[in-house]
Amino acid sequence: MKKLLLVFVLINLLFSCKPKTQYHYYPSGEVSEKREFHQKNDTSSYLLTEYYPNKQIKMQGNVINGLREGIWHEYYSDGDTIWSGEYNNYGRKAIENFVYPKFLFSDTLLIVGKPVYLRITTKGVHRKDRTDFLSNIEFNMNKEDSNLNNYDYCIIPEDSGYIHIWVLTTKLNPLEVIETVDSFYVYPAKNDILHD
Repeated sequence: MKKLLLVFVLINLLFSCKPKTQYHYYPSGEVSEKREFHQKNDTSSYLLTEYYPNKQIKMQGNVINGLREGIWHEYYSDGDTIWSGEYNNYGRKAIENFVYPKFLFSDTLLIVGKPVYLRITTKGVHRKDRTDFLSNIEFNMNKEDSNLNNYDYCIIPEDSGYIHIWVLTTKLNPLEVIETVDSFYVYPAKNDILHD
Protein backbone atom coordinates (compact mmCIF):
# COMPACT_ATOMS: atom_id res chain seq x y z
CA MET A 1 0.00 0.00 0.00
CA LYS A 2 2.87 2.36 0.84
CA LYS A 3 4.44 1.68 -2.59
CA LEU A 4 1.17 2.49 -4.33
CA LEU A 5 0.83 5.71 -2.33
CA LEU A 6 4.43 6.65 -3.16
CA VAL A 7 3.85 6.04 -6.89
CA PHE A 8 0.68 8.16 -6.73
CA VAL A 9 2.52 11.03 -5.00
CA LEU A 10 5.41 10.90 -7.50
CA ILE A 11 3.04 10.96 -10.49
CA ASN A 12 1.11 13.83 -8.93
CA LEU A 13 4.32 15.80 -8.35
CA LEU A 14 5.53 15.11 -11.88
CA PHE A 15 2.33 16.48 -13.48
CA SER A 16 1.90 19.35 -11.03
CA CYS A 17 5.35 20.79 -11.95
CA LYS A 18 4.38 21.14 -15.59
CA PRO A 19 3.52 24.74 -16.59
CA LYS A 20 -0.14 25.11 -17.43
CA THR A 21 -1.81 26.13 -20.70
CA GLN A 22 -4.90 28.32 -20.88
CA TYR A 23 -7.27 28.44 -23.87
CA HIS A 24 -9.87 30.97 -25.05
CA TYR A 25 -12.44 30.10 -27.72
CA TYR A 26 -14.50 31.69 -30.49
CA PRO A 27 -18.31 31.19 -30.19
CA SER A 28 -17.89 28.49 -32.89
CA GLY A 29 -15.72 26.45 -30.52
CA GLU A 30 -12.41 27.05 -32.35
CA VAL A 31 -9.43 28.15 -30.25
CA SER A 32 -8.94 31.94 -30.44
CA GLU A 33 -6.03 32.24 -28.01
CA LYS A 34 -3.58 29.96 -26.25
CA ARG A 35 -1.36 31.00 -23.33
CA GLU A 36 1.48 28.64 -22.43
CA PHE A 37 2.75 29.79 -19.06
CA HIS A 38 6.52 29.60 -18.52
CA GLN A 39 6.16 28.60 -14.86
CA LYS A 40 3.36 26.79 -13.08
CA ASN A 41 2.34 29.46 -10.57
CA ASP A 42 3.28 32.54 -12.61
CA THR A 43 0.57 33.89 -14.90
CA SER A 44 2.52 37.06 -15.83
CA SER A 45 4.93 35.35 -18.26
CA TYR A 46 3.71 33.20 -21.13
CA LEU A 47 3.91 32.40 -24.82
CA LEU A 48 0.81 33.91 -26.46
CA THR A 49 -0.59 32.45 -29.67
CA GLU A 50 -3.70 34.02 -31.21
CA TYR A 51 -5.62 32.27 -33.99
CA TYR A 52 -7.98 33.24 -36.79
CA PRO A 53 -11.31 31.36 -36.93
CA ASN A 54 -9.81 29.27 -39.79
CA LYS A 55 -7.20 27.92 -37.28
CA GLN A 56 -4.29 29.84 -38.86
CA ILE A 57 -1.98 31.61 -36.41
CA LYS A 58 -2.71 35.34 -36.19
CA MET A 59 0.21 36.33 -33.93
CA GLN A 60 2.70 34.71 -31.59
CA GLY A 61 5.26 35.90 -29.06
CA ASN A 62 6.22 36.10 -25.40
CA VAL A 63 4.48 38.26 -22.81
CA ILE A 64 6.56 39.14 -19.75
CA ASN A 65 4.86 41.00 -16.87
CA GLY A 66 2.01 42.01 -19.16
CA LEU A 67 4.24 43.45 -21.94
CA ARG A 68 5.25 41.98 -25.28
CA GLU A 69 8.90 41.01 -25.18
CA GLY A 70 11.35 39.51 -27.65
CA ILE A 71 10.59 38.25 -31.16
CA TRP A 72 6.96 38.44 -32.33
CA HIS A 73 5.32 37.26 -35.52
CA GLU A 74 2.01 38.46 -37.01
CA TYR A 75 0.28 36.74 -39.93
CA TYR A 76 -2.50 37.27 -42.42
CA SER A 77 -5.29 34.67 -42.27
CA ASP A 78 -3.75 32.88 -45.28
CA GLY A 79 -0.52 32.31 -43.30
CA ASP A 80 1.67 34.94 -45.01
CA THR A 81 3.69 37.11 -42.66
CA ILE A 82 2.44 40.62 -41.88
CA TRP A 83 5.41 41.42 -39.67
CA SER A 84 8.17 39.78 -37.69
CA GLY A 85 10.17 41.89 -35.31
CA GLU A 86 11.27 42.53 -31.80
CA TYR A 87 9.60 44.14 -28.82
CA ASN A 88 11.34 45.55 -25.77
CA ASN A 89 10.13 47.55 -22.75
CA TYR A 90 9.40 50.54 -25.00
CA GLY A 91 7.29 48.75 -27.62
CA ARG A 92 8.26 47.65 -31.12
CA LYS A 93 12.00 47.94 -31.56
CA ALA A 94 13.26 50.06 -34.46
CA ILE A 95 14.77 48.17 -37.38
CA GLU A 96 18.28 48.92 -38.49
CA ASN A 97 18.17 48.20 -42.24
CA PHE A 98 15.29 49.53 -44.29
CA VAL A 99 13.83 47.24 -46.94
CA TYR A 100 11.76 48.70 -49.78
CA PRO A 101 8.03 47.91 -49.42
CA LYS A 102 6.43 45.17 -51.51
CA PHE A 103 3.01 45.66 -53.09
CA LEU A 104 0.82 42.63 -53.69
CA PHE A 105 -2.46 43.00 -55.58
CA SER A 106 -5.19 40.36 -55.71
CA ASP A 107 -5.37 40.81 -59.51
CA THR A 108 -2.60 41.40 -62.02
CA LEU A 109 -4.55 44.09 -63.92
CA LEU A 110 -5.86 47.27 -62.35
CA ILE A 111 -9.01 48.37 -64.18
CA VAL A 112 -11.13 51.49 -63.63
CA GLY A 113 -14.08 50.74 -61.35
CA LYS A 114 -13.02 47.15 -60.58
CA PRO A 115 -12.30 46.49 -56.88
CA VAL A 116 -8.89 44.95 -56.19
CA TYR A 117 -7.22 44.11 -52.90
CA LEU A 118 -3.79 45.43 -51.93
CA ARG A 119 -1.24 44.21 -49.38
CA ILE A 120 1.79 46.33 -48.52
CA THR A 121 4.64 44.71 -46.60
CA THR A 122 7.93 46.17 -45.43
CA LYS A 123 10.29 43.67 -43.83
CA GLY A 124 10.73 44.42 -40.14
CA VAL A 125 8.27 47.34 -40.15
CA HIS A 126 4.88 46.83 -38.51
CA ARG A 127 2.00 48.28 -40.53
CA LYS A 128 1.13 50.47 -37.53
CA ASP A 129 4.57 52.10 -37.88
CA ARG A 130 3.99 53.26 -41.43
CA THR A 131 1.52 55.55 -43.15
CA ASP A 132 0.20 54.72 -46.62
CA PHE A 133 -1.14 57.34 -49.04
CA LEU A 134 -2.94 56.29 -52.18
CA SER A 135 -3.75 58.70 -55.02
CA ASN A 136 -6.43 58.58 -57.74
CA ILE A 137 -8.29 55.73 -56.07
CA GLU A 138 -11.06 55.12 -53.61
CA PHE A 139 -10.06 52.69 -50.90
CA ASN A 140 -11.84 50.75 -48.20
CA MET A 141 -10.53 49.35 -44.93
CA ASN A 142 -13.84 47.79 -43.84
CA LYS A 143 -12.86 44.97 -41.49
CA GLU A 144 -16.25 43.33 -42.13
CA ASP A 145 -14.88 42.45 -45.58
CA SER A 146 -13.46 38.95 -45.06
CA ASN A 147 -10.89 39.46 -47.84
CA LEU A 148 -9.25 42.15 -45.72
CA ASN A 149 -7.95 39.41 -43.41
CA ASN A 150 -5.33 38.86 -46.14
CA TYR A 151 -4.98 42.41 -47.47
CA ASP A 152 -4.62 45.94 -46.11
CA TYR A 153 -6.95 47.73 -48.52
CA CYS A 154 -9.71 47.22 -51.04
CA ILE A 155 -9.09 49.80 -53.74
CA ILE A 156 -11.31 50.93 -56.61
CA PRO A 157 -9.39 52.89 -59.28
CA GLU A 158 -11.42 55.91 -60.42
CA ASP A 159 -9.52 56.91 -63.59
CA SER A 160 -7.14 55.28 -66.05
CA GLY A 161 -3.49 56.26 -65.87
CA TYR A 162 -1.01 55.92 -63.06
CA ILE A 163 -1.88 55.62 -59.39
CA HIS A 164 0.76 56.45 -56.83
CA ILE A 165 1.23 54.81 -53.46
CA TRP A 166 3.39 56.52 -50.84
CA VAL A 167 4.64 54.66 -47.80
CA LEU A 168 6.07 56.70 -44.91
CA THR A 169 8.03 54.53 -42.49
CA THR A 170 8.70 55.99 -39.05
CA LYS A 171 9.99 53.14 -36.89
CA LEU A 172 13.55 53.06 -38.22
CA ASN A 173 15.06 55.61 -35.89
CA PRO A 174 13.21 58.14 -33.73
CA LEU A 175 14.50 61.01 -35.88
CA GLU A 176 14.16 59.37 -39.29
CA VAL A 177 11.22 59.06 -41.66
CA ILE A 178 11.72 57.31 -44.99
CA GLU A 179 9.32 58.02 -47.84
CA THR A 180 8.97 55.56 -50.68
CA VAL A 181 6.62 55.85 -53.64
CA ASP A 182 5.63 53.43 -56.36
CA SER A 183 3.35 53.81 -59.36
CA PHE A 184 1.00 51.32 -60.99
CA TYR A 185 -0.91 51.66 -64.25
CA VAL A 186 -4.72 51.50 -64.26
CA TYR A 187 -6.32 50.38 -67.51
CA PRO A 188 -9.62 51.82 -68.73
CA ALA A 189 -12.73 49.66 -68.34
CA LYS A 190 -13.81 47.79 -71.52
CA ASN A 191 -16.79 50.13 -71.93
CA ASP A 192 -14.46 53.14 -71.86
CA ILE A 193 -12.24 51.63 -74.58
CA LEU A 194 -15.24 51.04 -76.86
CA HIS A 195 -16.43 54.64 -76.47
CA ASP A 196 -13.05 56.29 -77.28
